[in-house]
Amino acid sequence: MDAASVITDSSISNSLQRNDMQMKLINKMSVQKVKRQVGKYELGQTIGIGMFAKMRLVRDLDTGEHVAIKILFKKKVLKHELAEQIMRNIATMKLIKHPSVIQLQEVMGSKSKIFIVLEYATGGELLTQ
Repeated sequence: MDAASVITDSSISNSLQRNDMQMKLINKMSVQKVKRQVGKYELGQTIGIGMFAKMRLVRDLDTGEHVAIKILFKKKVLKHELAEQIMRNIATMKLIKHPSVIQLQEVMGSKSKIFIVLEYATGGELLTQ
């Protein structure tokens, strides 16, 4: 094998590896972009984590308003038989309208998650106040 064919084969191999890495990066970015949005909400930082759910700060893409989203994991909810309790909590939140109570704005679902969109209140947890 001569030097020219080694260089050519090596160059082609390097070029293919670079293209493959670039495509993986683009695909990863596309997947991340999809995960960064739920409905009309752009996901922001995680502001709380519990046993069955995660709270994240989100931005309403229509209004620009910041709200919170509670992301419940259906598998965990079903495993611990909490589906009825979650449904009751959502029904109660829909009924309560008071300036001192965080307001429910929207409920959405996917195959594996329940998304509860809530008014965002700054200041941390009430227990720490």
